[in-house]
Amino acid sequence: MLGKRIRLVCKLNIRAGVHLDMTWMVPPNLKPAVADSRVKIGPLKVKPVKEAEHREIATRELIIEQATLADDGTYRCVVQDIKSHRNYHSFKLQVRDSQQDYVLLSEENNLSEINVRRNANGKTPSIDIVIAYRTYPANITYYWLMDDDEITAGQDGKYELSHSDTHVKLRINDPKVFDTGNYTVFVMAGNAEKSYRMAVHVYAKPILHMESKFVKPGEEVSFQCRSIGFPRPDISFAFLPCLGIPWTNCSIPSSKDTNWDSSRPEIGSDPSARSLPDGKRETQITKSRIYTTIPKQPGVVYCKAINTEGDEITQADLLISDLTDSITLEKELPKETITVGDHVTIVCSALVYNHTKNIAFVLNDKELQESDGVRLSYSEELYAWQAHLDIKHITLEHEGTLYCRVKTLLDTVETRAFHIEVLEPIAPILVSGKSNQSLSVDLHDPLKLECDVVGTPDPKIVWLKDGVPVQPDENSNRMQLTRTTLILEYLKMEDLGTFECRAENKMGSIEKYWKVDVRSE
Repeated sequence: MLGKRIRLVCKLNIRAGVHLDMTWMVPPNLKPAVADSRVKIGPLKVKPVKEAEHREIATRELIIEQATLADDGTYRCVVQDIKSHRNYHSFKLQVRDSQQDYVLLSEENNLSEINVRRNANGKTPSIDIVIAYRTYPANITYYWLMDDDEITAGQDGKYELSHSDTHVKLRINDPKVFDTGNYTVFVMAGNAEKSYRMAVHVYAKPILHMESKFVKPGEEVSFQCRSIGFPRPDISFAFLPCLGIPWTNCSIPSSKDTNWDSSRPEIGSDPSARSLPDGKRETQITKSRIYTTIPKQPGVVYCKAINTEGDEITQADLLISDLTDSITLEKELPKETITVGDHVTIVCSALVYNHTKNIAFVLNDKELQESDGVRLSYSEELYAWQAHLDIKHITLEHEGTLYCRVKTLLDTVETRAFHIEVLEPIAPILVSGKSNQSLSVDLHDPLKLECDVVGTPDPKIVWLKDGVPVQPDENSNRMQLTRTTLILEYLKMEDLGTFECRAENKMGSIEKYWKVDVRSE
């Protein structure tokens, strides 16, 4: 308090017979204290320690009469022996008006951080953060934060909060790497408030996470390897291609010969700018790196993280295929509608990464056999087992739902279905109009010709003029040609002549002709 006496005592336990000097340093610039009318520096006193024959206690006091605001600040006791070995302890003193609310906080050893590691038994001891306080008025309220989150007692026994007349205490039980962070206590007394922050570091070897990826050949893919550990680890990658045919899982433990790489251009890292899924910045225990590649074959991507506490390796599969799904069931032949007598091929493809070659076709409750046109193969391009169903001459009796049943590597069964619809073939027929028409038109008028033809399967239609296939001019939109319609925006002399539409399917063909000439005056 202002006007009161200040008495500071520096005390040191030393080995008997050691010669030393003890000096008080005072604010504001921590210069040696000088005795005057207000400041008294006591002599160095050395006394033996009872029941400790070879130990002594050295003390020296500093007394300041009638304290003023200028006496506020940090005081330091510096000890030095005849060999110039030196040590010191600092004490922060605050001088206040007796009528003013205040809060003074300190940590006994002036610590600003606590570092803990596992002991020999593999356990990490509890962490105690103890902060001494002096306040006016004496009654206080307080709370703790871990980074930005308030700490409450009883969180599954993780935290214990307590306080006495002189100290507030936070105990962290069973510390994990996730407890690394900044712990801040806020103490309020009357209108005064003060905070004290303590950094806590729980050292731990890395924990890793990386997910497998499935892509198409030639498609760029990125693997993000996320690590949790303290200190933040260094991350590197390795890739092992799977070259076996058919593909087999080529995952093997990494070895000393594994070529770990962390400097290639396709490996990126910017932990300070990377965010967690909830949008928060990465913390001092998290780090991410990204491995990007354009795969030519499947394989395994390995991620290794190393810090002072150890190393950890995780892996993820890189799987490639052009298949649109893990199992596909598609008709390869014919491209158009299925009709009686067609040669029909239906293929069931199952990715080798997830499935066995145990594939069965079931049609109308009958499991088809090799004699029914079933054959099995492996596609090196698709990395898939394939079952082919070849029906040389399909009939109406083949109509129904075809099921493809595939056994997985987990000994379960997955199924896909395809409905086979078989129609009677019909030769192309003209729906409307005559097969031969003569048209008289004016030059520069538009012309529209329609080939109104149907058949089963859908006929292939070819347009000709004077026996030559019609080819629209790529540099002009004067002619518009679709499967059944030909349109000329305006006629030229060169357009006069005979237009033909020829429609054909497996049952036959039909033609329609238009003779176009200039209308006479």
